[in-house]
Amino acid sequence: MRKLVTSVLAGAALLAVGWGAWTVRGSEAKTESTTGVVARRDLSATVVATGTIRPQVGAEVKVGSRVSGVLRRLQFNIGDHVASGALIAELDDRDLQARVAQAEAELSGAEARLGLLRRGARDEEITQAHMGVEDAAATHALADTQFQRQKGLIEKGLVPQNDVDVARKTLDTADAKLRSARAQVALVERKFLPEELRAAEAQVEQARGALAYARTQLSYTRIVAPITGVIASVSTQEGEAISAGLQAPTFVTLVDLTRLQADAFIDETDIGKITPGQRAILTADAFPDREFTGTVSAILPKASIQQNVVYYDAVITLDPADGLLRPDMSVNATIRVGERPSALVVPNQAIKREGGKKVVYVLDQAQTHRREVRTGWRDSGYTEVLSGLREGERVLLGAVPE
Repeated sequence: MRKLVTSVLAGAALLAVGWGAWTVRGSEAKTESTTGVVARRDLSATVVATGTIRPQVGAEVKVGSRVSGVLRRLQFNIGDHVASGALIAELDDRDLQARVAQAEAELSGAEARLGLLRRGARDEEITQAHMGVEDAAATHALADTQFQRQKGLIEKGLVPQNDVDVARKTLDTADAKLRSARAQVALVERKFLPEELRAAEAQVEQARGALAYARTQLSYTRIVAPITGVIASVSTQEGEAISAGLQAPTFVTLVDLTRLQADAFIDETDIGKITPGQRAILTADAFPDREFTGTVSAILPKASIQQNVVYYDAVITLDPADGLLRPDMSVNATIRVGERPSALVVPNQAIKREGGKKVVYVLDQAQTHRREVRTGWRDSGYTEVLSGLREGERVLLGAVPE
């Protein structure tokens, strides 16, 4: 009986020792899981935001017509890749072809008139004019002789008055022809005034301008791609009449998928950390296993308010990405605002706020001590400690013990 009691007491003692050891190990494990160590590590400060893919300025172009007409041919369709300068569409150009021909004819006539003024009359024209004067003078002399003869005969009563009147009329006609011939000689021999020459030159320039305008209007019937890109939409079909008024009608919309940007919406509490030139990493739901990169290029000055939260638009210019991204895709952007190599850090859970101050509870030989700290950068897991702690110290992460 005494042996049985001894065995029971020994077993109980062993059980007590085992329970105590398990309790100690459990307590150590619990302490290990709720504490952290002040250590040095490279710290990267980032700002995370959501955004939307947009074409850059000039990367999305609505291509239309500057003249009215009927769309005769459309060369591309939605989704087609178009090189810069490629012919996209053609309008019926018969009316404008006729206007060009008319302007060419008017220019030819103006140049001919200017040529006549510049070179003056030819020698043969001058000779012919003088011969005309000689002929008119001979006719005038003959008419005058006949008139004088009839005038002498009527005084003698040998001819009737009617013969004298006819002779007088013939003389007057010869006199008019002589004056006209002499005026023609003066015309072909005279020098044109500088004002007349300048007026003719101005008419030529005006005709040239009209021709250039007509040709320019004709060139508008051939619509070419201003940029290299992909046809995003087609809004006009072949055979439709186009009316070009104050706003040019749109045929197609071109988008250059190699020139995209992300509009990332940054909380007002973080916008002060963002500056142009910072690098960003972006992910899209359409490509979960792919990361895209870019650079912050601008911060728009005007804020937007969403659910009573103020956001600013940080424009991230994307690096070329093989045309995978599309406008209006949603993305998550992580902007790296800086790096601190070998910074003294603690886990974020160790930092507590008490009385408007940041404090940390340091564990020293199973005792906790409250200590004020000054912090710097912070990322998703760690906070930089500028003062108040030493490397290697252990800090409490969980709740503060009573």
